Amino acid sequence: MKRPQSCGPNPIKPDHLMPQESRAALCKVLALGLIRLRMLGVARCLT
Repeated sequence: MKRPQSCGPNPIKPDHLMPQESRAALCKVLALGLIRLRMLGVARCLT
């Protein structure tokens, strides 16, 4: 099964990213992690 594009290794090498792009990519990963943690917390409260 193929994973969604938001998962998996980054196809772009960090050397080719501008600082703003690198920061944006990092923020996206952190935001997705926070969303997952919050969803897990909600799921635990419902059970």
